[in-house]
Amino acid sequence: MHAADSIRLPPGVKRFDDGTLLPCPVHDITLRRITNIREFKLYDQPNLELGRDRDFSVGLGSLRGIRLEDLVFHVPGRIEVHAEAQGIHLRNVTVHHPLDAAWHLPALGPKSMTYKAGTAPSSWLEVFSPDIDCTLREVTVQGVREAGSSQDLPLDRVVRVIELKPNADYPRTTPKGGTGRGIWIR
Repeated sequence: MHAADSIRLPPGVKRFDDGTLLPCPVHDITLRRITNIREFKLYDQPNLELGRDRDFSVGLGSLRGIRLEDLVFHVPGRIEVHAEAQGIHLRNVTVHHPLDAAWHLPALGPKSMTYKAGTAPSSWLEVFSPDIDCTLREVTVQGVREAGSSQDLPLDRVVRVIELKPNADYPRTTPKGGTGRGIWIR
């Protein structure tokens, strides 16, 4: 995957040295007529390199009024959302690739990924916030179709709501998992 294969809209909350919090919401954005982005990342992702202890969100950020319209996927893509969200609208999407059983376009809820900072599991880091629930309101999905079809794909085939579980086999296998879930209020 190349850097140009993804678009990041990272909401978060910054904590300053004096303890003051600054919400950093992402709102009122329209992305339209985009082809072959593999990932739309609508979640905070800390810096894994030097400065990680200063470059992170102390809580979930918020999203409001996000529109993704007229998207075309020739390769499998996804829209990943882990934030307090209100008003995410996905409209007019054409999929030109085979749909395997695991494919979903928007994934609503937390992620887990283990960064192996060394050989000992005690030095490994969780990249995301897998134990934090998020609530998503006013999420609409319309017009997601396979190329050449005039019928929308069923909503349950398109949207995945995530509920993580701890990985009982960790650290033999990764990621570690978590207890967070996406709560989609319809």
